[in-house]
Amino acid sequence: MTRSVAGRGQGLAECARRLRAGELAVHPAETVYGFGGTLDPRPLEALRALKGRSSGGFVVLIPDPKSVEPLLGDAGRALARAFWPGPLTLVVEDRADRFPPAAKAPDGTVALRAPGREDTLALLREVGGPMTSTSANAPGGRPAVTVTEALAARLDLPAAATPWHAHRDRFAQLGCALGVATGAAGKIARDLALLAQTEVGEAAEGAAAGRGGSSTMPQKRNPVSASVTLAAAGRTPALVAALLGAMVQEHERGLGGWQVEWDVLPELALAAAGGARALAEALGTLSVDAGRMRANLESSGGALLAEAVAMTLAESLGKHEAHACVAAACRRAEAEGRPLGDVLAEDPAVGRHLDRPAIGKLLAPDNYLGASRRFIERVLAGLGDDA
Repeated sequence: MTRSVAGRGQGLAECARRLRAGELAVHPAETVYGFGGTLDPRPLEALRALKGRSSGGFVVLIPDPKSVEPLLGDAGRALARAFWPGPLTLVVEDRADRFPPAAKAPDGTVALRAPGREDTLALLREVGGPMTSTSANAPGGRPAVTVTEALAARLDLPAAATPWHAHRDRFAQLGCALGVATGAAGKIARDLALLAQTEVGEAAEGAAAGRGGSSTMPQKRNPVSASVTLAAAGRTPALVAALLGAMVQEHERGLGGWQVEWDVLPELALAAAGGARALAEALGTLSVDAGRMRANLESSGGALLAEAVAMTLAESLGKHEAHACVAAACRRAEAEGRPLGDVLAEDPAVGRHLDRPAIGKLLAPDNYLGASRRFIERVLAGLGDDA
């Protein structure tokens, strides 16, 4: 879409120029606003995509009723004399192929209208010929009766019920959404930074020349993309708070409140976009060390999975006794520097219910993932085709 036609002069000439270049425009009709373009293939294809149609069948606006009289027949000419120019559409056969196939309905007919609005006629004359037209709304939506509704339909956005001057909640909602999105990105970035610590070493951003190094420590591999996302997440709470504070204003257009949004919203959008882009870079080059992950899990000698043993023993010993038994084994394993599985296997209270292979199975991380797989599948299912 280029622009809405609101009058004559330079704006009308610019709109006509863009239409001749193959773009679409919003134009006024007798009752609603419409999307329109010339009868060339490019705008017709764009109009079909915009309206979700596989074929043409759009109304064709004509600047001069006399130019189509041969197509109308006696009845059509009588209707044209009575109601044109005006909102009457005549569907006629076009055996002479005066109009391109893409502008016609699947049965080969063409819908013609001679508009009665002077501004629409002025646009047709400026363009220099007929135009296609269809209601300015999303497929299945309500036709637009204002420029705002037409623009909203073109952008696939809801039209505001009231002017923005006294309606601050939409700006605040946008700011809060950007803040939540940036905070979620910051959470991921924080985890990446922690996983990249030397003592953890389970994940790292991709290495590249001049990226993540240190001026003094050659071995360093800093998570630079994660740091950008974390910086963005650190800035957004204050920016969101400024938008919420601007909601309280005097009457319809209080001084000072909405001016706050002018500075804050762009800054917030830039922070959110920059943080998201940096996180995408980090995740796109992320390397995961599965061996280091398993080594970290096993570094406790099995104590990390002690709960699994306690839960299983509780079925026989009761929850309190089972917990006390396993807790004592954990303290002994730590004091003696031995694997928890060996200590548990030596305990007669445990051995009466679990042998060594059963203990080993309970202490294996792969067997204690809980519902994590289900959670992952739910998230991926919610993403749909974007997953």
